[in-house]
Amino acid sequence: MSLLIKPDGATEEVFPKNGKNYSLRELQGHVEGYIEILQVGEGMIMVINEEGKLKSLPMNRDATKLVRGKLHDFDPGIVGKALLCLDEEVE
Repeated sequence: MSLLIKPDGATEEVFPKNGKNYSLRELQGHVEGYIEILQVGEGMIMVINEEGKLKSLPMNRDATKLVRGKLHDFDPGIVGKALLCLDEEVE
């Protein structure tokens, strides 16, 4: 089970279609574009839209709180939808 964190603060539990791991196409669908993977903890990753800032996607405050202090390249924060999942769930 993974958690899709939306910019408006809503969250949604999501699951890989095959029950085990996400395909690239599924990940791109969740974040609505090309993906970037961030290591956020032991065995945990966050998948975000690689072009989110270029596309002026809205700030995702909840996702930003999860990575604040761990990643310096993402100031002022994460934008767009973010998928928090186990690294083993990504092919």
